[in-house]
Amino acid sequence: MALEFIGGTLFTLLYDGVKQAMSKSGTFKTLLGDLKSTLDSLEPRDIQQIGEHNVELGLPNEEIESLQMQMEDGVKLVGKLSNLRMWNYCCLDDYAQQIVELDRALKRFKDVKEVLVLSRQNRDKPDEVNRRLLDIRKLLQQRAGDAVEDFRIPPPELIGRT
Repeated sequence: MALEFIGGTLFTLLYDGVKQAMSKSGTFKTLLGDLKSTLDSLEPRDIQQIGEHNVELGLPNEEIESLQMQMEDGVKLVGKLSNLRMWNYCCLDDYAQQIVELDRALKRFKDVKEVLVLSRQNRDKPDEVNRRLLDIRKLLQQRAGDAVEDFRIPPPELIGRT
């Protein structure tokens, strides 16, 4: 349930808030632009997939929960930035630091997403290689008949073991 909230509604609230704050606040335009760019590179489904992958592997969801808290704080922050008055100058450094921290957290999640995608792609590679080796073995057996027995290709389950 929490994953759906992070991946959908919360993500949308943050993204829309960043766009609105960019249009109203010239002070943080560069930092908000960086944050928007990071959000553009993520999709709500990415966050949900990482959470599901953690559950699948029995890993704690501390990272997801931490990200959720940061995104909730980010939604509040961009709301403040949209209504920022110049007499609140004492808070500018704190707001800037909060934007940078949220951007870093989202970039870490982006990196995790990329590793997850690569691991899923590579997970299927050995199966594909073994299947192809088995096909080659069958083809050789069909073409050469008994002569292949002398050649002896190791079974696919032994290939790749050291």
